[in-house]
Amino acid sequence: MNSFRRKVRALSWAAVLLALWTAAGIAFSPEGRNARISRYRLLVPDPAEIQVLQITVPEGDLSFRRLGGAWTLEGDGRSLPVRAERVEAYLETLGAVRSLSEVSRAESSWKDLGLEEASARRVRLLLKDGSAAADFRVGRYAPDGSRVFLRMEGNPRGFAAPAAIASRLPGSRKAWLDLRLFGEAVPLEDVQSLRISGYLRFPDGSVFRAEYGLDQNRSGVWSSPQIPGLDPSAAGRLVRSWMSAEAEDFSDRGPEAGPVFRADLATGGGAVRSLRISAIPEPEGWYRASLTGSGRYFRMSPWLLKDLLKAPEDLSASPRR
Repeated sequence: MNSFRRKVRALSWAAVLLALWTAAGIAFSPEGRNARISRYRLLVPDPAEIQVLQITVPEGDLSFRRLGGAWTLEGDGRSLPVRAERVEAYLETLGAVRSLSEVSRAESSWKDLGLEEASARRVRLLLKDGSAAADFRVGRYAPDGSRVFLRMEGNPRGFAAPAAIASRLPGSRKAWLDLRLFGEAVPLEDVQSLRISGYLRFPDGSVFRAEYGLDQNRSGVWSSPQIPGLDPSAAGRLVRSWMSAEAEDFSDRGPEAGPVFRADLATGGGAVRSLRISAIPEPEGWYRASLTGSGRYFRMSPWLLKDLLKAPEDLSASPRR
């Protein structure tokens, strides 16, 4: 009996030692090391804690700062509004990364992965106290397009991460800006009226002149005192076009003293958003515009205005003769 018990204990210890040996082999093998690395989180804090997003590209730097529920682009002594939903969506993308696959360990691989400082985009996320929550560089896409290569700043290792880290990271400044002429859009049913008044001269010498209003009643039907045969569908399309229209860029100032073209949008509660556009184009062919009370100054192209400016006959349901 004692001999049997000793054999059982010996076999038990052997099983324990074998299990420990197997675990150690897995832990210290290259596959084991990569498995631990694959559980790396790119962004540890909650995205809502990020105060600053900095993007460095070969063409320059972009620095976005959280301001309450909004985001601004800082630079040249100005704070420009950006599309907050685009910044938040990118932060959520980073926060969703739960795994990274190691693809290289040496700086010599950076060129093949697009991770050299001269070409890779650097992304830094800062907390309220100025400390970095993440700091990495984004390189090329993997051959299959489903992943992108990146490396942590100060670390030679290269990793493969979900492609969204690059695809949802616009490189151009304009792609981030909130250039909507009337600001944040509201549901069409919440719009009470759109007023068009004044004239505007195009670079080719032609002139647009109109003065009319489009009113929406509680039933959602559009009418106009100046356009008896108004096509309600055409009126709704025009209002939507104005609400979604985006300028070419921001400007350092609005229209100078002189004639202006106006578009006034009244929303629920009696709030009115007034857009003033210079009637005469700048020598380069674009127009200055301002959204009254917002401090926003825009540059508008003549092509955008040609799409937005509709004469009363363009909105009439009556056939032209």
